[in-house]
Amino acid sequence: MNKKTCIFVNLILLLWFFLDMTGMRINNHILVTRSYKEDGIFFLIFLLVFILFILKDRIGKYFLTTWLFLWFMTQFSPIGTFPYLAHGKEK
Repeated sequence: MNKKTCIFVNLILLLWFFLDMTGMRINNHILVTRSYKEDGIFFLIFLLVFILFILKDRIGKYFLTTWLFLWFMTQFSPIGTFPYLAHGKEK
């Protein structure tokens, strides 16, 4: 994957993450709630690593890949999915 494609994909991810930080409503329907208190540090780390990738791609690609891998693993680990699974059992 070339650098332009990586930047484009990560910009989309950054936009999604930014919406997660600020929240988003459309016609009084909440699509995403604000979570800057819970996920703010993850957003800052991702932003810094992404900027490092843009400026210094030789070292930045390793940091960005590692961070995205760890973030992906925590999102889909049993600890990360527990609230969804526990909430589903209540129904």
